[in-house]
This record gives sequence, structure tokens and C-alpha cells, in this order.
Amino acid sequence: MNTLPIYILYSILIRIFLFLRNWYVASLIFISKKTVNLLTSLDLFFALKITINHIFSPLYQDYTLISYIISIPIRIVMIISAIIIYILVIILAITIYIMWSLIIPFIIYKIITPLLL
Repeated sequence: MNTLPIYILYSILIRIFLFLRNWYVASLIFISKKTVNLLTSLDLFFALKITINHIFSPLYQDYTLISYIISIPIRIVMIISAIIIYILVIILAITIYIMWSLIIPFIIYKIITPLLL
């Protein structure tokens, strides 16, 4: 006699747990994979590590004085802009995940608030 209510309660709790696990964990994995893919594609354009390694070498292997004078500021601007863009992408990904994580508590709050008044 007792097994049916226990089974129903257990089934409901398992479904809630699986939903929350899929909502939070799977979305974190999804957002982090998309962020890493975006950072990887941005790194193909900026080549931050290579630019840092060759900061004092001239652009296009032109070893004249004017090339040295021009190449160092250009590389410094590229390094700074790459770091700023990487930071902005990471902040955006964290913000998206936080907003996604707050949807369920917000919905629960909106449901419970009229009941309490």
C-alpha cells in the first residue's frame, strides 16, 4: 500500500533533480564550449602569443628603422585590443550564464509573490 506514494514522490524528486542538473550543468558546459570556440577563433585573428613573442621584430621582415618604429606600436595596440576583447567575451559569457541561472528563481519568485500578498 505504501509503495505507490513513495514511488510517485521518488519519481517527482528524480525528475526535478534531472531537470535542474540539465538546466544548470548542461548549460554551463554548453556556454563554456561556445566561449572556448569563440576565443579560439578570435585567437586565429589576433595571434596573441605569437604577437607577444615577436613584439620587437619588424613587420613583414622589413629590417629598416622606420619598420621598427612602426611595428612596435602596432603590435602593442594589437596586444591590448586582443586582451580587451578576450576579457569582454569572458565577461559576456559569465553574464549570460548568470542570467540563465537566475531564470528559475525569478519565475518561482513571480509565482510565490502574489500568493503571499
